[in-house]
Amino acid sequence: YQRRVHGAATKIQKVFKGYIARKRTADMRREELEFLGMEDSGLKEKAELQVRMDQILARRKLAQQQNQQELEQEHIVLRERIKETEGGKIMEDLHDLILEKLVRERQITLGEVPEFPTEEEGGSYAYLKDRPELTEEQRLAEEDRRRKESAAVEKPASYT
Repeated sequence: YQRRVHGAATKIQKVFKGYIARKRTADMRREELEFLGMEDSGLKEKAELQVRMDQILARRKLAQQQNQQELEQEHIVLRERIKETEGGKIMEDLHDLILEKLVRERQITLGEVPEFPTEEEGGSYAYLKDRPELTEEQRLAEEDRRRKESAAVEKPASYT
């Protein structure tokens, strides 16, 4: 039994060593032929693959640029649509804020009207920027007041 196992192991080793030797010989032969220029080493295929990858990359970059332009265009359209639909309300709210602050400052300074920043200084944005932050309760009360005002304006007269 021992001899058969040993013989089988020797046979397996012999086959495996022969396979490795043939593989090494084939690799050495291929390398020698490539060195002498007698065999194509696949460089042409690699170059073709690189060209194809470059083309794919160029297509992707072009698609990215087109998508970026579409996004910017949509952004412009969206801003214009918001300006059309909500612009009046926003302007009215800003106007109310500016007037409130002017009245408050006028009351504090006993009738003197504060100097309004020029356009180069930031205009109404700079004027409102100094506005102190509202507390949570004040902000909620302001939102309720505005919601009630807008509901009163939007509510149609009832027909009875």
